[in-house]
Amino acid sequence: MTNVFSLTHINDLLTMAWLFAALTLAYRNRVRPWVCALLFAACLAGGLGSILLQEAVYPNFGVYMLLFIVWGCVYGAAALKGSFLWKMAMSAVYGCITFHLGKAAALVNSFLPASIAAQRSTGFIFFQVFALLSAVFLAYRAVTTERKVPAICWSSLMLVSLIGVGFAYYQMAIVGGKETLLTSALYSMGMVVIVLLVQNLCAQVIWSHERNLVRLSLEQNSESEALMARQASRAEEELRRYRHETANHLLTISSLLSNGDTEQARQLISEIVVTPASQAGITSGNPLVDAVISQKKAQCQDMGISFSADLVLKEKLPLTDAEVSSLLGNLLNNAVEAAASREHPFVRMRMYPARDYLCVEVVNSADTARLRGNPTLSTTKAEPELHGIGLRVVREIADRHQGMTSFDCSREGEFTARVMIHL
Repeated sequence: MTNVFSLTHINDLLTMAWLFAALTLAYRNRVRPWVCALLFAACLAGGLGSILLQEAVYPNFGVYMLLFIVWGCVYGAAALKGSFLWKMAMSAVYGCITFHLGKAAALVNSFLPASIAAQRSTGFIFFQVFALLSAVFLAYRAVTTERKVPAICWSSLMLVSLIGVGFAYYQMAIVGGKETLLTSALYSMGMVVIVLLVQNLCAQVIWSHERNLVRLSLEQNSESEALMARQASRAEEELRRYRHETANHLLTISSLLSNGDTEQARQLISEIVVTPASQAGITSGNPLVDAVISQKKAQCQDMGISFSADLVLKEKLPLTDAEVSSLLGNLLNNAVEAAASREHPFVRMRMYPARDYLCVEVVNSADTARLRGNPTLSTTKAEPELHGIGLRVVREIADRHQGMTSFDCSREGEFTARVMIHL
């Protein structure tokens, strides 16, 4: 740093601590606090040690700035969930903006009628205020998506930030001097504006991409149509096989009755009754999905709820068996429970691939007026701490697989839950 800013290492520690704190707030989902606290302290100590080392071995301001970005990446990768590439880009944004705003702090400080010693103290305060403002911006405007997005987004942000860091080094090391402070500060503010514009542009691209994912759940491309045709063919073949077996069983029973072997005929009928026929008509191609949906279908039949399922699945799902059971179980349990209290209860579900995502859609009759008054979908049962975890589980499963969830209610009395899982 220049003489305008204090070289005390308290300044270094605070500046780096603001970065770590901002990353923690932006990428805090599903992170253990005590793990973050330990790694926060370890990275802070490592960052200070590396700064001390570069001051002794290679005292270069450009290296000093890059150390903040490097340690931000280390902390983000080790302690926080989320895309590492975006955490790296956000660390670069912080480093770039902080040091350019430092020029503005130096300019403001130069107008104060104070001694050199006093200006060093006020310069330290001004720099920390601007570093804190940069951290607040990062905490609330950081891109936190885990979904696949074009590399041009994060790489553009990273590139413009590193160019800004290089420009800050050029100002400090080559064009230094109090007489050029006003010009340097103006150039720095221009660089800050450029970085913020690129950051917001990238964020808009990401948010637009996520909104398009919702539309994607309503579309089926040629691949899904081909899979549906194969699924229909498989179901037809299964039905022919079932009819053939049924005809054989009936012939056998008829023969037994003709011969007077009523006891053996009765035993054969009992065996046929207890043997499931292709999982009660559910033939998705995935045995676990068939079992879960068949059980819910039987439950709906017992409760007088109309149930239908349209399933088009690839041979291999991107979920574990436990996740499949939990995802479908929670969605269908909520749907059955909501539909049971309606006058004309129904539950409809669809599973199909669309581009790079597996889409799961469950529609049920529901009290939509009540749901619109409960936008967070919080449980309305007694002892809420024991209920309402189903939708949270669904969201967590989608998050683990770079997917998303959406819940909508219509005026026609339908509630729709959509889940998209990255294939």
